[in-house]
Amino acid sequence: MIKMNLRVFVGAPFTKYMSSGKEFDDLLRDFLKRIYTFLSLKGHTIISAHIREDWGDRLMNPNECTVKDFEDISDCDLFLVFPGNSCGVHIELGWASALNKHILICIKDNKYYSPLIYGLCSLSDAKLIRYSDETELLDKLSEAIAQYENK
Repeated sequence: MIKMNLRVFVGAPFTKYMSSGKEFDDLLRDFLKRIYTFLSLKGHTIISAHIREDWGDRLMNPNECTVKDFEDISDCDLFLVFPGNSCGVHIELGWASALNKHILICIKDNKYYSPLIYGLCSLSDAKLIRYSDETELLDKLSEAIAQYENK
């Protein structure tokens, strides 16, 4: 078996986590940075609007970021998503599904998500990863991503 290094697009809420002063939420930034480090240490390439737009310091206009996100999702091997209640992330999730991408949907215990998030697994190559804390999430991500690395 050959281990593949994957191009992983990480989708997570963005602009709704920016303060009126255009500062990105520290807790979400730190969480996502730990996810990016986890993926990088496994040899994967991370694709992220958060990184590309420097956590809000270099926001792209809507026409630019929409096209760029669609192109990046089209080119990724795996779409790793933290849906929250972000309309933008849900649009990206729809694109990934329509493009037949491998999708890992990270669902935090005791949070509400649209029934369509749960049902997406019946229409596409999407898998739900339910987690209660970050340690559990990283363990489950490691196991799930291994299925795509070893093809």
